[in-house]
Amino acid sequence: MVFNYRKASSAGGDWFSLLAHELRTPLTVIKGYADLLQNGDLGALNNKQRVGVQEIERANERAIRLVDALLNLSRISQGTLAVEPRPTDLIALLTAVSAEFTQEARQRRVKLAYPHARPAGVSGSLDAEIARFILRQLLRNALQYTAPGGGVEVSVEAKGGRLALVIKDSGWGMSPAELRQVGRTLWRSAEAKQRHPTGLGFGLYVVYRLVAYVGAAIKIVSRPGQGTTVRLIMPKGGMRPHRGTKTLNS
Repeated sequence: MVFNYRKASSAGGDWFSLLAHELRTPLTVIKGYADLLQNGDLGALNNKQRVGVQEIERANERAIRLVDALLNLSRISQGTLAVEPRPTDLIALLTAVSAEFTQEARQRRVKLAYPHARPAGVSGSLDAEIARFILRQLLRNALQYTAPGGGVEVSVEAKGGRLALVIKDSGWGMSPAELRQVGRTLWRSAEAKQRHPTGLGFGLYVVYRLVAYVGAAIKIVSRPGQGTTVRLIMPKGGMRPHRGTKTLNS
């Protein structure tokens, strides 16, 4: 059975959103108790127990991200997601988001290079929270699919009056046939399935829907074994505003 998000969401957006909220509540409780166990607040753990709790935390975090993705997709489909573009320093934005992944990059033994904020960086009209959400997902993917010893570089390009946020990695890359599938519901490359079998491929689908929602575009250049370059291209006038009532779950 293949899950069809579009049919489920259009059949009853409010019901779908309510279901996702109800799913998130017990997951949050599980996360809270797992944190208590990990911190020793409910008693000391031996090494075997600590490893078990870490597995619970990782599985729970994946489930929370999936529920958040469902909530975000519901808001995009219903047009209730608010978009409030404001002048934003893109260099400062990239620096802040990239810094969040410094530890993960170190653990994966991947070199993460990004620009340093300066007083007068490149500016664009963006909803900063939405831009952060997109960048986090793209950067998380780049790190996840780059082998130890490789590198990920984050930068800003300005061409023809349009700004692009660029994430370039030296990872596994994709074939032309795989590139045509990127952004489809629950699609993952064969390499991704082999190396990370627990993923669902939902995150990039959310990114594509969100990018279209704000009037931006994504361009991907990739070759097997030669890495991938992703460009998040902003509209000339900035992100398209929406007078919604909801914000992103991230």
